[in-house]
Amino acid sequence: MDINYQNIINKLKNNGLTLKYLSEYLRDDYKAVLQAVKQNGNALFFASDRLKNNNNIVTAAITNDPGSIYWAGRDCQLHPDIEKIMIGKKSTKTKLPRKKYSRRRIKKTRKRKPWRNTRKKHDIGRI
Repeated sequence: MDINYQNIINKLKNNGLTLKYLSEYLRDDYKAVLQAVKQNGNALFFASDRLKNNNNIVTAAITNDPGSIYWAGRDCQLHPDIEKIMIGKKSTKTKLPRKKYSRRRIKKTRKRKPWRNTRKKHDIGRI
């Protein structure tokens, strides 16, 4: 290992958000991102897309900060093991992201316009 690499890992242990200043190569490095996420779960935002879908890294981020589930990849958010961890965390602020609504669900929740159904059929001819 290079001395600079070890120095970077030590810096990430102290402040995980310094991941934002690192190169794309180091943002894609498993050890560097794991150390950053263990220190601050929100550092997952700066990780590469490949590592946002890694279950180990997302689990480390969630155990540190349950709100970091929003920065995880879609596959990890819906993974059963991670859902169990989130259910175990009794946080009122964070909830698991919902699946996309179907069109049928959206149509049911739309409000009707106020001018509809206010007149009766026999009143239409009197206007």
